[in-house]
Amino acid sequence: MTFGGWEMPLQYAGIVREHLAVRRSVGLFDVSHMGDLLVSGDDALPFLRLVLTNDISSCPVGQQKYTHLLRDDGGVIDDLIVLRLDESKYLCVPNAGTVEKVLDWFESHAADRGLEIEDVTAQTVCLALQGPMAQATLQSLTPARLEGIRFFEFRRIQLLGEETLVARSGYTGEDGFEIYCDTNRGERLWSALMSAGETHGIRPCGLGARDTLRLEKGFLLSGQDFNEDRTPLEAGAEWVVSWDHDFIGKGALLEQRGKTHDRLMGIMLERGIPRPHCSIQSEGETVGVVTSGTMSPLLKKGIALGYVSPSHQKVGMPVEVVVRGEILPGKIVELPFVK
Repeated sequence: MTFGGWEMPLQYAGIVREHLAVRRSVGLFDVSHMGDLLVSGDDALPFLRLVLTNDISSCPVGQQKYTHLLRDDGGVIDDLIVLRLDESKYLCVPNAGTVEKVLDWFESHAADRGLEIEDVTAQTVCLALQGPMAQATLQSLTPARLEGIRFFEFRRIQLLGEETLVARSGYTGEDGFEIYCDTNRGERLWSALMSAGETHGIRPCGLGARDTLRLEKGFLLSGQDFNEDRTPLEAGAEWVVSWDHDFIGKGALLEQRGKTHDRLMGIMLERGIPRPHCSIQSEGETVGVVTSGTMSPLLKKGIALGYVSPSHQKVGMPVEVVVRGEILPGKIVELPFVK
């Protein structure tokens, strides 16, 4: 299938098999479709503090942060991972479909700052090794002590005889690593990881399992669970907003903070599979809309994220989801779906 302009596999051996491999052993994803923007210069830190909701100044070299990029009115342009490579150089990782938009936004707000902003997406491969056996799989290929890399930290380590950036992070809710390298090394690295993981039952994984895995954990998908018409507060992501620094969109968020508004909530069905755009109802009245929905391979229940009106945001409240004209009973539940 085509995703963000990239031809990518939806599945290899089946979404459920790939999903369960990641939850129980290890799976390997090619996530090179994600953007890679290098921001460097003496003013890189003040610039990123201005355009991002999370305060990057508290991120030391060797760590990364999850953050949102906002319009002036507080709408979310995208969510990004930002890696602090050194004192004045950062790697920003936006989503595939928003790379140009994020790059344009960066450049339009970086005038006269003397920054270098470079799109290196086409030169960068990123492989995500995820699951309980991810460390054991990767450890067999490197002399570096991987247990010393904590969650959301990264290191440059020797991997297959070459220095490689390895981050302990991912989009599945499991332990794992995101491995960055030049495109000319990607195929060899993929093959080496698949061989190293054979004894652990490794599976190659596609976009389908990536989506079901992230949804079980309540992780947001850009352009689906939020867009420029939604704020981090509405998306249930106030935790990525650092209120003690000034950033674009802060005024709008302060105005919304403390007020009632639609909010992204978790919904679990008694039966059936919810899908995006399905209506969420209560006693015949529409109270929201589904943004993401699937059958959880682990729970064997229909699960969904959806924006719900203030009157129906309490955990445990009964709701219905209308799927192809059928009213399916469910309830508001606490996230994540899978602890």
